Amino acid sequence: ILNDPLFIQLINFLRFFFTISTLVMAFTIKNDPSKKYIWIISSIWTACQGFFWDQKLDWGLLQTTSKNFLLRDKLAVKSNAFYYSIMIFDFFMRFSWILIISPEVVYEFLRPEFLFFILYLIEALRRGIINFVTVEFMHICQCNTFRATQFYETPFISDGK
Repeated sequence: ILNDPLFIQLINFLRFFFTISTLVMAFTIKNDPSKKYIWIISSIWTACQGFFWDQKLDWGLLQTTSKNFLLRDKLAVKSNAFYYSIMIFDFFMRFSWILIISPEVVYEFLRPEFLFFILYLIEALRRGIINFVTVEFMHICQCNTFRATQFYETPFISDGK
């Protein structure tokens, strides 16, 4: 079912729809606190679907039939621990954006400037990791369809003469 382009577009539409709805609710709960529980459920749902989208569709991970548990068969980085750690990191960072859109939740514990500094610093790191793993996965896909090669031998390699 995840190979059907129309189904993937529908999931992508729903992902953005729920994200925008969550953002709108984050601003409306300031005026109407009775919607707080709906916002919490919506935030959790949005974070979970963003995590699943990253793992399954952008990175090609969470493959149950892979020889590497919950990863994929071909990995550019030899250490499985690297992939497991970025999966865990991405999970927690997907939930940290809830604090970014409604920081008043933690204002009583941290100063807003410090909170935003930490969250945006970690978000920049998360986006760098996302870019690395996405480009790696796209390269592996290109190699599988013979649009790119992993190694190309050139005739210009000298043998020391």
